[in-house]
Amino acid sequence: MVDVNYRGYAALDEGVTALQQSRYFFAGYPKEARFKRDFQGPYNDDYLISDRLGVRRFVWSSCGAKEPVVVTTELRLSNNGNVNARGLITTDTIDGKLTQQYGIQFRKCDETLTTGSSTNTASVNYY
Repeated sequence: MVDVNYRGYAALDEGVTALQQSRYFFAGYPKEARFKRDFQGPYNDDYLISDRLGVRRFVWSSCGAKEPVVVTTELRLSNNGNVNARGLITTDTIDGKLTQQYGIQFRKCDETLTTGSSTNTASVNYY
């Protein structure tokens, strides 16, 4: 089990919606782990979001891959057509720094998928 924590603040008037979304994947590979959180106004508070990747949600690279790990975070606001409604959403930490640590886990590739010597495939662990 792996966790990534996002801390921030949201202030949303009635009828305003906000989205926080994170994606984790290897560059060039379509498979990804995606987490989405919705906020509905009225809302005015700090938030803590924890993305938890269980073993079944790990994103594995292909055998012998050397592509970088990509982590994207998206924030969106919508006033849903009400021009007088206001909203704000941020992603930050208590000390103002956003830090992430990564761990790598390896598994042996399926021998039928490789030729020659044994190679490994990597899974990204976020915590």
